[in-house]
Amino acid sequence: MRTNQCENDIKKIIHLQDIVNQIPDAFNDASKIVKSHIPVVNTPSISSTQFIKSSCTNTAYPALCFSTLSTYANKIQTSKRLLANTALAVAHNTTQSTSSTMINVLLKSKPSGRRDLAALKDCVEVLRDTEEMLRNSMEEMGRVVGSSGPDFRFKMSNVQTWLSGALTDEETCVEGFEEGATKNSGAGGVGGDVSGEIVKVSQLTSNALGLVNSFARSTMR
Repeated sequence: MRTNQCENDIKKIIHLQDIVNQIPDAFNDASKIVKSHIPVVNTPSISSTQFIKSSCTNTAYPALCFSTLSTYANKIQTSKRLLANTALAVAHNTTQSTSSTMINVLLKSKPSGRRDLAALKDCVEVLRDTEEMLRNSMEEMGRVVGSSGPDFRFKMSNVQTWLSGALTDEETCVEGFEEGATKNSGAGGVGGDVSGEIVKVSQLTSNALGLVNSFARSTMR
């Protein structure tokens, strides 16, 4: 249920960004004015799916990149900007979901030791910061449309800075659990499970940064 909710939230984010950012171009592209609701017609085109697959080869985790973004091929088409926006939305929603999971663990479970408990508490705070930085990145990407020159570079620099900060926070979070696992080897507990979730968040954020960098490079040429 949570996965379906996340996917619906991501689609809503992409749809709203598309409405706001694409209004000036909508009347020049018939596909953006009328969209059939017949499943066969709405099947992602080979070109959009191939575009995502090709773009993902330039990320640190290409398989994860393609599996999480190909679902939105109809929205992304062959737009580097929409691809980066979607990657940000996926990372943001996964961070929210992981943060909720960690809070539930703190409320309902008994971590295997003090280090696990401390790591969980620290990570909840860290993920709140990460969530904010990802949200800031998404909002700034929305303001990029129509900008150029120094203004474009400034906005993209903001996005890249926030994403780099989010990655650093996530890596710190993972390291906290790894430290606990080393000290309490064989103790079991929830640390390893939660750590795996944070690793995925970190990988999604890394992929988003890679796609943002790709979009920035292609636009500044």
